[in-house]
Amino acid sequence: MDYLNTKEKFLLNVWPQIEHFLDLYSQASYKQWYGPYIWSEDGDLKRIITHFCEDEFGLLVVHNETSISKRHFLRFTEQLKINERKKKLSIDIDVTDAREWQNDNDYRNNIHELFIEVKGMKNDLAFNDDEKKIEAFKEDCKKLKGLIDDGYCKYGISILVDQGDKEGNFYIPDKEILIRKMNELYSPVIPLIWQKK
Repeated sequence: MDYLNTKEKFLLNVWPQIEHFLDLYSQASYKQWYGPYIWSEDGDLKRIITHFCEDEFGLLVVHNETSISKRHFLRFTEQLKINERKKKLSIDIDVTDAREWQNDNDYRNNIHELFIEVKGMKNDLAFNDDEKKIEAFKEDCKKLKGLIDDGYCKYGISILVDQGDKEGNFYIPDKEILIRKMNELYSPVIPLIWQKK
């Protein structure tokens, strides 16, 4: 097999495992409550995705909450408004082999491999929360495209996990339309949306 880059390895080897796990254990399998496994976006959902990344790429190559200077986000006015009190912003999951890096300058100036942003829609979202999560997913795609265009990272993947409501209805009625729109606007970022099969 030809050499696969980090993005291709994620799509070929990691994403199918994440989909399988979510098909079995997400809140979509426990309609009247959270279920025993995924209670939060920042804790459980990102941790699970990080775990599968670590299995594929190695423990020392996968990082959570990688800090990014605000100057890299100047084009993202909405993002800056949301985080106006923060001095730094961060990326949910960063798959970068930095073993050759020696100092802060290397961290700031070398190109990171793969940035992954994660959003999750729980089965008990309050009124309008689903629209906010979808907008945040779109903003993640936009942010990742800017970071790729700026040469800060090679690849970007934005993940939206739609676990559905307590009746089992998806929050996104046609995920393919949203994926197609994100591809049109923010290529080469890869938008991925999970819904229970």
